[in-house]
Amino acid sequence: MRTAYFISSHGFGHAARACAVMAAVLERAPDVRFELFTSVPQWFFEESLGRPVRLHDSGGDFGLVQTDALREDLGATVKELKQRIPFRPEDLDDLARQLRELRVERVICDIAPIGLAAAREAGLPSLLIENFTWDWIYQHYAETEPNLGPIADYLAEIFYGADEHIQTEPYCRPRPSASAVAPVSRRPRHGRQAVRRHLGIPESSPLVMVTMGGIEWDYADLERRLESTERHDVWLLIAGAADRTRRVGRTILLPHHSGFYHPDLIHAVDGVLGKLGYSTLAEVAAAGVAFGYVPRPGFAESPVLETWVRRHLPSLRVEAESFVSGDWLDQIDDLLSLSRRKAPIADGAAEIARRIV
Repeated sequence: MRTAYFISSHGFGHAARACAVMAAVLERAPDVRFELFTSVPQWFFEESLGRPVRLHDSGGDFGLVQTDALREDLGATVKELKQRIPFRPEDLDDLARQLRELRVERVICDIAPIGLAAAREAGLPSLLIENFTWDWIYQHYAETEPNLGPIADYLAEIFYGADEHIQTEPYCRPRPSASAVAPVSRRPRHGRQAVRRHLGIPESSPLVMVTMGGIEWDYADLERRLESTERHDVWLLIAGAADRTRRVGRTILLPHHSGFYHPDLIHAVDGVLGKLGYSTLAEVAAAGVAFGYVPRPGFAESPVLETWVRRHLPSLRVEAESFVSGDWLDQIDDLLSLSRRKAPIADGAAEIARRIV
């Protein structure tokens, strides 16, 4: 029961969603063998799935060139896309041959369009899982960068050609032919007390996690601000802020690959502050904690996610300028004053797994 999973390498969010789906599938059908096509690091999948995985570099999907976690470089994006799109027939032939040699029976794609094209070339059924597709994102930028228009049109035909289509809430462009499921997130493995004990943080102390997702962010200004404004009643946990785990007073700086499972951390805190991205939103929703979200200026997905967050989660908006300057530290009390969400969020990964199996 071999399944190829093509996963966008734009940050870690698509990989996190794919891991939640794969874990749910393996609960129902342990014999399924996933062949992963992506440039996301192998450790991310093995940490999320708790087992070895096989990665194949498809050279396919990078999404957008980012200058940092909040800003895109459209010129560099176009330059990169023109080297890859349209897909070269020989590359699709090679991928189709590889899928046949791996004895793959089906192809799943989390918005990596080359997987859908390769599936068609190999005569294999395909499933698209998304809350947005790149043609929709590129079309949004086409007024500013007209070269993205033809690329969006080319990719739209590929995305529409998927045999099955599932949209995960909150999705950006409803499709009548697609099935909709609840948000998809990875489940925690360890309880709040165990995680805090491992971190050395008292159970009763307020704890806020700061995260900008899988794209690098320079926290140097924040560290300088913390030196002058450190609070003695609140702990801060900052993910992706260092090359090794460090403690500065009541602030713990973690690398991306820290040894702590990200969903465990989110379930152990009282509030999360960070970039408004899909996987962070979904994992915060599953934990029911308060969310201080930083919208991404100009990114088409951001208003859709913000509308969903304001409707479903205890939340407050933190402007990008406040996050960059460190002024968000003044909003911690407002974040911690929000009540936890008590009603559980439905498990979208379990529903997708049921349909796949």
